[in-house]
Amino acid sequence: MFWWVELHALCHATEEEGRVEEAVRFLGGRGEVKAQGAQGFHGNPIRFLVLRLEREPEKAAFWDRVATPENVASWRRELAERLDEDGVLHLRFDKQEAYAQRVAAATHADAIDVRVKVKAFPAKREVALAALDQELVRRGAD
Repeated sequence: MFWWVELHALCHATEEEGRVEEAVRFLGGRGEVKAQGAQGFHGNPIRFLVLRLEREPEKAAFWDRVATPENVASWRRELAERLDEDGVLHLRFDKQEAYAQRVAAATHADAIDVRVKVKAFPAKREVALAALDQELVRRGAD
């Protein structure tokens, strides 16, 4: 269903990096979380955490975890806006909820951004959109 899944989270100076990594791992599962340092506009330190999933079991486990009935219904309504021209699905999850071991869509900026590259043959947005819609219909029936 997917070529890869990438989870991105910002860790601000006021946050514990270990906790942000736990939140990312709750959603993404196993794999190496890579961290890169940067500096904010006001000189504050920021860390970017990235977890990339490429193995089928990891991608399937991620999808099983996040494709809740509530999320599936929301994603179907917004599918055209969430899928870009390259066939990448964009999702956002609440970082605090993920740290508490719950899956919840983000309603604010403190989020874990997720990008999911949809498999489509031929690799066109319309084909990816149809394949993803079919998967969401299937998930909604569960």
